[in-house]
Amino acid sequence: MTPLIHIYLLGRFEVIRGETTLRAPDWPRRKAASLLQRLALNRRLLKDEAIDFLWPDADAASGANNLYRTLHALRQTLDNAFGPGVAEATLTFEDGILALNDSVWVDAHEFERAAQSLNSNPQLPITALQSALELYRGDLLPDEPYIEWTLGPRDHLRQLHRQASLALAAHHQEARDYARAIALLTPLLTHDRTDEVVHRELMRTHALAGHRHDALRQYQACVEALATDLDLTPEPETAALYSQILSGELSPLSLPAAPQPESTLPGDTLFVGREQELETLRLWLRAAWRGPGKVILMAGDSGVGKTRLASEVLRTATSAGLTALSGAAYEQEGQLPYQPFIEAFDNFLSASPRLPESVERLNPITHFKRLGVSDPQQEGWAQFKAVASFLTALGQSAPVVLLVDDLHAADEASLRLFHYLARQALHRWCCWRLIAPTFLRRSGRSEHCSTLCIVSA
Repeated sequence: MTPLIHIYLLGRFEVIRGETTLRAPDWPRRKAASLLQRLALNRRLLKDEAIDFLWPDADAASGANNLYRTLHALRQTLDNAFGPGVAEATLTFEDGILALNDSVWVDAHEFERAAQSLNSNPQLPITALQSALELYRGDLLPDEPYIEWTLGPRDHLRQLHRQASLALAAHHQEARDYARAIALLTPLLTHDRTDEVVHRELMRTHALAGHRHDALRQYQACVEALATDLDLTPEPETAALYSQILSGELSPLSLPAAPQPESTLPGDTLFVGREQELETLRLWLRAAWRGPGKVILMAGDSGVGKTRLASEVLRTATSAGLTALSGAAYEQEGQLPYQPFIEAFDNFLSASPRLPESVERLNPITHFKRLGVSDPQQEGWAQFKAVASFLTALGQSAPVVLLVDDLHAADEASLRLFHYLARQALHRWCCWRLIAPTFLRRSGRSEHCSTLCIVSA
């Protein structure tokens, strides 16, 4: 049977018939819309239930009068929007029972039916899981987040969505489609950032995808969320997984099943959202191509995607002909001197078969030739200049972009080098650029930032 109308409650409230859509702002009477919402979710309401729902303080007589007027407004709105007879075919009110016609399609019911089939069939085909999740466009009636009758059903549907997302992510993980698994799991933490199961699956998926740093950082986000919100420490299973990743026991098993583009950049996952921010950064990058350098701060909580955004900027730079380098500081491994810069230079040199003749195939930090003077400050300046000279030589053929991830976890020497390179951004002529997602603490409050520095030679 073809549904007469479709009612959408997940992520929005809309009633659709054919090409006509009745949206929440189109309802002249809010209580009429609320009555249809409740009826769509429950499919039947007793007269007294409807009165108590809409007018809990009214006496029996006034409550009944209010219900009749609201029901009249509901029918009138449906008929005006979709044509005469639609209201009669949508709902009935007989013997004190308000009921939704069986032919009316409701997205929340369709999603619940599909998601609950997981309980009876854990091996549900991937296409069925995908179809179920496509129905879930967001929380139940998000414009009514505090209405009491929506709280229980909203949480129930959200849990079903979590269950289906975890199941589909497991399918993708088994197929080694790690980008899709991460894209499914990450939004779950927006509802509950203390969900250890989701944190663990993200840690595992990042590790299997070869993103060891992202996996370790996911553990750190889990630790912070549990400590801040619940005053708890991670479960033994989470700590054990962290130890496996840290020791290298959990790592990519083999090459991905499907061909993946080669990249030395972090964040090889689907890029969702942040288009406006990305375009702003692209404009700044283009402006700095021939002009003076810039220092750009991208602020936000841990896990909101600052590193992913910075990585996407690097991809844009690479496609435009720039040379991209990336390194990271690892909070879990201690503060090794110059670690993010050493990693960035080593990765670049090992992955680049050809270099400009002016560039020596030697890491300017690990192969720095000391001056042999007694003044450590003079030695430090000489090493900073060696790094700058390396980047200058590298930038003769094309501008260079360097990503320094999690600078907040870096050692003091790395921070001083970063400051030195950032200061060079004040020069008008620039041939290399530096991106550094970092972390600041202000007034006892944690604030996560990403820093984009366009630095000159």
